[in-house]
Amino acid sequence: MPATDRIQVRIDAAIKKRAEEKLREKGFTISEFTRMILADVANNKLTVRIETANNQVNASLAEVVKRY
Repeated sequence: MPATDRIQVRIDAAIKKRAEEKLREKGFTISEFTRMILADVANNKLTVRIETANNQVNASLAEVVKRY
């Protein structure tokens, strides 16, 4: 299926740069990665798990960082 639609996203320049570097290490561009994720969502539901640390984990991490 040919790609004809376009998506624009505003993002902090520093975040974009770090993401580009990490994706490049894996052989992807931001566009390729975005297409891959959106196709996965469209075809397989949302299989990417997005999680955040709970308060206990955050407190433990803060304690470790504080020591060093």
